[in-house]
Parts: sequence; structure tokens; C-alpha cells
Amino acid sequence: MGDCLEQYEVNRFFVKPTKSEDRKEAKDNYVVCVNSNTKKRLDLGKFAVVSTCCEEIKQTLHVHCQVILDSTLLNNEVKLDETLRTALAFPCEYVDYAKHTVEIYPLDLTLLQLLNEYISRLLGRRYLFFRVCRADSLDMDKTYARVNLESIKLLGTTEGNNLILENAIKNENNRYTLKKISLQVYELTPEIQKVRDGLQRRYPYRFPSLEKVLPVEQDIWPILFDLYVREELNLEVLDPLKVRRDLLSIFLREFREFGILFFLTSLTITTLLPNNQMTWKLLALISSFIVSLSLTLINIKERVK
Repeated sequence: MGDCLEQYEVNRFFVKPTKSEDRKEAKDNYVVCVNSNTKKRLDLGKFAVVSTCCEEIKQTLHVHCQVILDSTLLNNEVKLDETLRTALAFPCEYVDYAKHTVEIYPLDLTLLQLLNEYISRLLGRRYLFFRVCRADSLDMDKTYARVNLESIKLLGTTEGNNLILENAIKNENNRYTLKKISLQVYELTPEIQKVRDGLQRRYPYRFPSLEKVLPVEQDIWPILFDLYVREELNLEVLDPLKVRRDLLSIFLREFREFGILFFLTSLTITTLLPNNQMTWKLLALISSFIVSLSLTLINIKERVK
């Protein structure tokens, strides 16, 4: 018991809000700012997990984010982005920071996950946090998610494409590893939301209203999916979930809709060249493929709002 209490005290920090200058190195990610002593003491790498207990729902919530150094912080202080504070069910505006504490733990990423992180940043991305909710009765036993249409556009993808859902899983040594799955996404339509509002009134325990159970004036968007997905990611209802678009999914769709058409058009043009100009035909084909691939990647990058 003593060891657990000591570990808790070592990892507990008072929360301050981040400012614009703190996000200069954010690289399209959400950040937690710590000083160098804290980073070294907790053995933090590029990423960390921030955890807190929400008394209103008697549930421990956690988010993972990028680590930024800040020399102005004390050893018992951290800075958190507003989205992270909302995801952890902190009130939108609070003055007494001493009432709001969090725990910080290392997040270990594999080499492949680090490479994937770099590529996704290079090709353009936006992370959003969602609040996990049970699927509507019509969507039970389906392997897809429903979210607000505006959030789909902000993520830089379209309905029917896949999203990458990420959750950090705690190990026995108080370190976390990252679990991801790719899931097709569809709009949470007004009709489905209307049915859901009725379910929340009739079955408030099974379908809790975010506005009523959380101390947040304007919460993050809900994401609806079935029990199978929650079990895969070790999630509970009302947990925050970090999401970005699936680059492979959107690349395949963009290339089908645009890249192949451009390539076939170029292929038709090369047939106009004389038969004795095979070298030029080959160069034209290779060039058109490279151009179509490049334009597809540019389209993907430009989709992020």
C-alpha cells in the first residue's frame, strides 16, 4: 500500500493551461508540457499518458499526447492543452488549479509506430478526441463508427473511409503501450441522434447523456461503436478516444477516383507517339504515374482542415 501511495505522489501534478508559445513544437498533436527534471525522473520519451479520476462518473480517464519541455514549470506542475483538459472532464474554465491534478506515465511506441507517426505527420493530419458511447440499437454488431459529419471533414477524410482509433494500455510496470485499430466511419445523422435522445431519456444508465453526467460545459464530440470495438481497445463508455484519418484508406480511394483516371489519360496520349519512340513512351508512362501519385498525395494533404 505504501509503495502504491508513493508511486501516486511521484506521478501527481497540478495542471496549468498551455499558451500559444507552448504549441510551437506541437507538430499537429496535442501536448503536455513538463520541465526537464520531471521528464528525466519519469523516464518520459516523446509521448506520455495523462491520467486523472473523474469523481462525477467514478471513472479514471486518460489521454496520450506529445511531451514538450518547459523550463518555467515547477517539479509538481504540468501544462495541458484545453482539448486534453476537456477530454479528462475538467471544467472549461477553472481558476483554482490546485483542485485539478493528473498523473503522468511514459508511453512506449514501437519503431513501426514511430515511423507511422512520422509519415502521418508528413502527409498531413489532424487528431481529434471523441467521447466513447454505445452504438445505437440499429448499429449493434457492426464494425463501424458513427461521428458528427463536421468532425469527419476536420479529420480530412470522407464518409465511408477508415479512421485510426488509438488508446493507450497500461502495463504492470506503470508504463503504457499504444493499441490501434482501423474502423470505417459514417455520419451520426440527425435521425439517429433523435432516436438516441429517446434512448438517453428511457435508459440513462446504458445511454448516458454527456451533458448531464460530465462537469464539462461543451464536451468533445461523441463517437458511437459496438462492444466489440470497445473490447479491442480496452475502452469503457465515456472514455476519451484519440482519432485520426487512415491514410491508406483515403489514399486508395483518392487514387481510384483521381490518380488512375489521370494515368489512363496519359496512357492514351502516349499511344499518339510513333511506334519507334518506345523510350519516350516508357518515360511518358513513368512520368505520368509519378505525377498522378504526387497529385494524389497533395490532394490527401490538402483535405485536412
